[in-house]
Formats: sequence, structure tokens, C-alpha cells
Amino acid sequence: MAKKGPKKGSMHIKQHTAGTSNELSFSVLDAKRDEAAPVSGLSPRDMTELGRVSLFTLPGKQPQGDSSAPSGFGMAPQQRHRAASGATSFSYASQSEVVFRKHRRSARRIVAVLGAIALVGVVVFAGTRIAGVAFERTQRSSAAIDEAYALLESSDEAILALDSAVAMPAQGSNSVLNDRLSSLAAVESLLDRAINRAEEVSSQKSDSEYLEVASQIKEAAIARKDLVEKGRISLVQGKTAKRGADLAMQAWEQTMSADAAARSAVADANPSNYDIAAAQESVALFQDALVLVRQAMVEYPQADFSLFETYLEKRGNALQNAIACAVSLRSGDEAASNANAIAYNNTEQEAAQIASSLPDNPAQPILDVFGEEGADADEAYQEARKRASRADAALRALTEP
Repeated sequence: MAKKGPKKGSMHIKQHTAGTSNELSFSVLDAKRDEAAPVSGLSPRDMTELGRVSLFTLPGKQPQGDSSAPSGFGMAPQQRHRAASGATSFSYASQSEVVFRKHRRSARRIVAVLGAIALVGVVVFAGTRIAGVAFERTQRSSAAIDEAYALLESSDEAILALDSAVAMPAQGSNSVLNDRLSSLAAVESLLDRAINRAEEVSSQKSDSEYLEVASQIKEAAIARKDLVEKGRISLVQGKTAKRGADLAMQAWEQTMSADAAARSAVADANPSNYDIAAAQESVALFQDALVLVRQAMVEYPQADFSLFETYLEKRGNALQNAIACAVSLRSGDEAASNANAIAYNNTEQEAAQIASSLPDNPAQPILDVFGEEGADADEAYQEARKRASRADAALRALTEP
């Protein structure tokens, strides 16, 4: 705020006077003298000064005579000398000087007091302003840290759920894995906001303790973001592996149903008694199982399902031979019936040999590859997890009592 000068008209004081300190009083004295000079056309009352005796009554006044004669002319030399000596003006000037000096001393005291008051006011105002700015900065820093910490805490639940899903991806359903993946975007948004609020504290040049906490909150949020990114990679791999494994399990269940239907259809040793309709239904079930296996191969192409695929093809072909054998026999074409019967037996034996090599878990081909290819992603996630844990521990050490 600009410092206000004296009110205009209240004091006629020259703020920057060149020369000695007496120059100011002399200039005022001269002005007083000029004001005391007789002015033509004014009455004696107009020439009085605050009740003082009019100049026209003082000794040395011009004697009665020719009013047209200029003052100082037509007098005796002695009279002119007295008029020129300024005896009357000297007496008036002495009184004016005394009054002026009193006013000057009073003015100086007033100015000194006002200056002191103004100086104190400036100091108080400046100190209050500085204290106010510091307090406001502290309040902003505290509010920013509180919000950043709250945002960090808001991500806890999702981070823990992510950690559980990454640790046991095969045990979660596809819907659970999808939910975990879809929630990560919201978690990253929370962490970005926490980072921004922590950076605000640094930009405000806050106290050291606020800067330390803000820095640690930022590190914890960044570490969690890295954990989320590494977790997303693991979850995507887990999701595709889970989907492929589920398809493999569905294919196996369909295979069991087809196998049961096939055994029932060809249970009689006489091909003429085969249940052709049940056999045809079994062939369709084997075809459905084969479709599911091939879908698993597309979902997770790294896994080798060729053995399972060949087994299902063999079982379907064997049943086709069985159906042809029964139809040929019933039509009286024994040669064709015998040829189809031999093909049926041979294909069934080949399928049995393949079945003996199939793993107990139909999804094992996926699990084998996932364990190898997921090792790098898992290692990266574990490193990010350690960093996040250290950052959280350091933050708790700063904030907990």
C-alpha cells in the first residue's frame, strides 16, 4: 500500500527542502510579511490579524497631509529614516516569528508522532501480512497433504484385491479377473490425483516437515502405480490363461459325455445291434468337444493341445466306422461291414494309446506354458510390490505417532 502524504491544505510543508533547515521558516516569515503589507482599497478591519491592533494605529504612521504624496516622501529626513528602518514591521515580524516557531515545533512533534505511528503501522502491517501468508501457505500445505493421503488410502482395497488376484490367477473366475482389470483405471486416477496434490506442497515452498511427507506420499503413489501396471500385465496373462483353461475343462467334460454315449451305443458285440442314433449323438458330442479345444488353442496359442485334439478326432472317426459297420451289416454288405469294423477297432486302439498319454488335468498344457512365460511378469510384479511396501512403511513412519 502506498504511503499517504499529508492531506492537501492541512499543512504547507515542503517535504524536500533544499538548503538549511532555516529556509523553511524564512519562507513562511516572508509570506507573513507579504500578507501584512497594506492593500489599497481595504478597510482597517480587513487589515487586522486575529484581533491584533491595526497597522494604521501604530507609531510612525504617515502624518496627515497631502494624501496624494507617496509614502516616505514629504517627510522630514528623520521621519523617512524611521519609516525606512522598518521599526513598525520589525515589531510585527518578531511577534509573527514567535508564533511561527511555536507552530513549527508543534508541527514537528505532530509529524514525528505521525511518522512513528506510520512506521509502527507499516511494521505491524508487514509482519501481519508475512505471518498471514505463512499461515495461509501452511494451511494449504496441510490440506493438500491430508487430501493426498486420503486418496492414497482410497486405493488400498483395490491394491489388496489386485495382489490377491495376481497371486492366485487360476483360482479366480473370469468375471473376477475382468472386475479387477476394470477397477485399475479408477485406481490409477486416484493415485494421479494424490501425486498432483503432493506436488502442490512442493511448489508452495512449504516447511521441511510438510515437504518430507509430501515427497513420501508421492513416492508411495508412484510405487503403487508401477505395481498396478505390472499387475495389469500379470492379470491379462492370467485372464487369457484362465479362459483357455476353462475351455479345455469344458472340452473334457464334453468328451466324457461323448464317451459315455459312445460306450452305450456300441455296447453290444454284434454290430447289427449298435444304437445308430446314440452313436450319431456321440459323434456330435465329440465334435463339440473338438471345437472347444480348438477355441482354447486360439485363446492361448502358446499351449500345445495337439494330443487332446488328435484323441477327439480319433474317437469321432472310430464311431463313424462303427456306424458304417452297423449300416453295412444291416444292408447285407458283409465285406464293407467287416472293413469298417476293423477300422473301428484300430482307431479305438489308437485313441486309447493317446488317452494314456493325456495329462490328468486337461488344462495342463496352459499351466505349463503360463508358469514359464509368466515368470518374468511375476518377477517384475514382485519387485514393484517390494517398492510399494517400502514406500508405505516409510510413509507410516512419518505420519503415525
